[in-house]
Amino acid sequence: ERLTGTAVFEVDPADPLNWVVQSQLRSTADAGDPLTPIEHAVQLGPDLPLVQYELGNFYLRDRATFEKAKTAFERALAESPRHFQAIVGIVYSLSAQGDDAADQVEALLHQAVEIAPNSLKTRSLLGDYYAGMEETEKALEQYQSARTANARYYPAFLAEGIALSTAERGP
Repeated sequence: ERLTGTAVFEVDPADPLNWVVQSQLRSTADAGDPLTPIEHAVQLGPDLPLVQYELGNFYLRDRATFEKAKTAFERALAESPRHFQAIVGIVYSLSAQGDDAADQVEALLHQAVEIAPNSLKTRSLLGDYYAGMEETEKALEQYQSARTANARYYPAFLAEGIALSTAERGP
């Protein structure tokens, strides 16, 4: 039997991962319950990297609360130092806060690529960073690396074309 909606966490309401699943279904708090599903998950499993990662996504996506998102991603990374997706979450949080963190963003993206060298999204994000800094050759290297890993990964083709087009036009 496939579980959907509230049945996912009703199987075991004490399991924080069931609440994470519920949060993925974009469920909101019940009228009588002020907590969202991800907030329940945090209460039950505050030290679980997945819970902190999803809390970061919740703050980033649903609340646009970038400092809280960054803190949650940092907690996930502290609990699981190779959680490259948490590193990417920190990058998104920093990027949303302004340009003051450009050097930190580059270092974090390199760290994520080092941990997960075959992550197409992470390579493309590093390429996007370089393209934004007008370092076209470095950007192309990252996009081509993503395309080498998966020849059908169209976002890398698209980003590569945009980077080349932008570089040809100049400032």
